[in-house]
Amino acid sequence: MKFKTIFILFNSIIIISFLFVFLMPIMILGADYGHLFLKNNWYVALLFVLAMVVLNIYFLLNWKMFQYLEKEDWSGLFDYLSAKLQKRGQLSIRQIRMYLNTALVLSKVDEIVELRDKLKANAPRKFNKFVLELGIPYLVDGQSLEGYNYFNNFSSTSNQRDWIHWAKAFCLLNLQRREDGKEVLVQLLGQTKNPIIILMSTYLLTSLGMDDDDTAKILSTYKDMLNEKFSKAQLNKKMNVQKETNLLLLLFGKVYTEALDWCFDHSLPSSEKIVSQ
Repeated sequence: MKFKTIFILFNSIIIISFLFVFLMPIMILGADYGHLFLKNNWYVALLFVLAMVVLNIYFLLNWKMFQYLEKEDWSGLFDYLSAKLQKRGQLSIRQIRMYLNTALVLSKVDEIVELRDKLKANAPRKFNKFVLELGIPYLVDGQSLEGYNYFNNFSSTSNQRDWIHWAKAFCLLNLQRREDGKEVLVQLLGQTKNPIIILMSTYLLTSLGMDDDDTAKILSTYKDMLNEKFSKAQLNKKMNVQKETNLLLLLFGKVYTEALDWCFDHSLPSSEKIVSQ
């Protein structure tokens, strides 16, 4: 359904509801009672009008943005949001999320760096809300040392701390700091309750290629736990929900798919598979 149609229907419903509420007493009980009803409930009518005005102003101010979304014109949407960012130095929470999504879809990683710098300078609270997503350029560009330092600064303060720990471990493994990466992942597995993080953290441990009993036991324990509690379909459902608000899952979608296949591969017990690699 086109945005313009939705806009017209919305206003029609509001107006019809307004007329129903305030004309029905007059139609049923007569003009005298209707006049008394309106006199005693004038503030309700005012609230109706104010709500309609506010919502219409919101729609009109964002009309161009909604049109880009309707047409799936991601380049146009990104240019529109970029112009707002240049003019104001920041964006709303909703606009930041759209900016990050379109930048990643269009492979405009450098633009995310610009957004990160502007939010850090002009809107630190919004910056803190998107710490994880704003660190994506380090992961895409292979800047593992810079990425580790960045994520390490927020690993204990961000509300996304579990995913930040995962990103930090990813950077450590890319830096060939295998023991440090393992330590972060083992700590993360011990504290998180998110099954998607458990799955992807366990899978990262397999990339170490270590055949020590401790690693094999960890892998076997968490792989068995995931198999007992979840099916592939259930994990995919959780993944799709989390992907709506977590761009890291969009970026590492292939890693998730590989991890899922590994987790439900019963050709060998997990400990034997790791030892044999």
